[in-house]
Amino acid sequence: GASNTAIGSTSGSAITTGSSNTLVGHTVASAATASNNTLIGAATGSTALGGNNTAVGFATLDAAAGAVTDTAAVGANALGGALTTGANGTVAVGSSALVALTSGASNTAIGSTAGSAITTGSYNTLVGHTTASAATVSNNTIIGAAAGTTTLGGNNTAVGVNTINSAATAVTDTVAIGANALTSALTTGANGAVAVGSSALTALTSGATNTALGQNAGSTITTGSSNTLIGHTTSAGATVSNNTIIGATAGATTLGGNNTAVGVNTLNSAAAAVTDTVAIGANALTSALTTGANNTVAVGSSALTALTSGAGNVAVGSSALAAATTGASNTALGRNAGSTITTGSYNTLIGDNTAIAATSTLNTIVGRSSGGTSLGTGNTVVGPTSLNNAASTGTYNIVVGRGSMTAAVTNNYNIAIGNSTLINLTTGANNTAIGNTTNAVNVTT
Repeated sequence: GASNTAIGSTSGSAITTGSSNTLVGHTVASAATASNNTLIGAATGSTALGGNNTAVGFATLDAAAGAVTDTAAVGANALGGALTTGANGTVAVGSSALVALTSGASNTAIGSTAGSAITTGSYNTLVGHTTASAATVSNNTIIGAAAGTTTLGGNNTAVGVNTINSAATAVTDTVAIGANALTSALTTGANGAVAVGSSALTALTSGATNTALGQNAGSTITTGSSNTLIGHTTSAGATVSNNTIIGATAGATTLGGNNTAVGVNTLNSAAAAVTDTVAIGANALTSALTTGANNTVAVGSSALTALTSGAGNVAVGSSALAAATTGASNTALGRNAGSTITTGSYNTLIGDNTAIAATSTLNTIVGRSSGGTSLGTGNTVVGPTSLNNAASTGTYNIVVGRGSMTAAVTNNYNIAIGNSTLINLTTGANNTAIGNTTNAVNVTT
C-alpha cells in the first residue's frame, strides 16, 4: 500500500495493501485493503472500515461492523455504533454524535450527543447540543440546542432551542420554528401542527391541525383543534376549536370556538367562552364579552368595541355601534352608524353618522347623517340628513326624502314624504306632508 502515514503504538497495524491512509493515535485502526482514510485519535477506527472515512476524536468510528465508507466523525465516541454499509456517507460532529447509529442512511448530526439515539433512522439532520430524534424514524430536521426528543416520529421540522423536546408519542409532520415552540407532551393527535414563533403552541398536547404564527401565538391551546392564529400573542381557549385569529394581541384565552377575528386587539377581552363571532378591524369587539354576545358581527375599526352581552348585533363600518353594550339585534352599516346606541335594541341604521338616542328601539334610519342623538322610538327615515336635529326626541315618525323634518324636537306620529318636507315643524304631531319643500298637507294636530 502506498502513501500511508501511521503515528502511534499499533497504529494501522492491520493495513496490507491499502493506500493513502493517515492514522494518528494509539491503536488507530483501518482495514487491510481500505484506502483514503484519515483517522486521528486514540482507539479510533476499525479493522472493518471501508475507505474515504474521516474520524477525529477518541474512539470515533471504532465499532464498524461493515466496510462503511465516506463517513465523517469528529468528536469523542462519534459514530461509535456497529455501522453497516447502510450508514455510508454519514456525518457526525460532536462528542457522542450519532453514537448508536447502525444502518440508518444519510444522517447528519452536529453537536454534542446530537442524534445519539438514532440507530436505523435515515435522512435526519440534527444541529445543536443534545438535539434528538427517535431510534428508527426518518426525515426529521432538528436544529437548536435541546431540540427534538427520542420519542419523535418522522417528517418533523424544528428550529430553535427546546423546540419539540417533550413529545410523549411518535408525533409526525410538525413544524416548530422558534424557541420553546411545541414543547409540551405532544401526542399523535397533534400531527401536522405548525408553530412559528417563540413559545408558539407551547402548551399543545393533542389538538389537531392547529397553525400558529407569531411570538406566543396559541400558547394556551392544549387539546383544541383546527385553530389558525397569526400575530404576536394571538390566543384562544385551551380546549376550543375552529377559531381564526389574525392580528397582534387578537383573541383571548377565554374564547369559545368558531370565532373569526382579523385586526389588532380584536376579540381580546372576552370574559366568557363566546362563540360564532366575527370581528374584522382594529379594536373591534374588544370589551368583556359574555356568551350573550354569541353570533355578533363587527366589521370596521372599533366596531362594537364596547359590547358586552347584547345578542345578534351586526355592525359594518368604522366605529359602527361603538358604544353599544347590552343592546341587542341592532344592525348598523356605515361609518359611525349607530355609534350613540348603548342599550337600545332592534334598530337598523344604514349610512355614515346615522344616529338615534342611546336607549331607543325599533328605529329604521337609512341615509347619511339622518337621525339624531336624542331620537326616540319607532321612527322610520329614508333619505340623507333627515330628522337629524340633535335635540329631537320624536317617536313613530315616517320620513322619506332628503333634508326633511330637520327642525323637529318633540314631534310624534308625523309623515313627511319629499325633499325638505316639514322643515319648519318643531313640536307638531300627526302631520302628513307630501311633496318637496311642503310644510303640511292634510294636517291634523
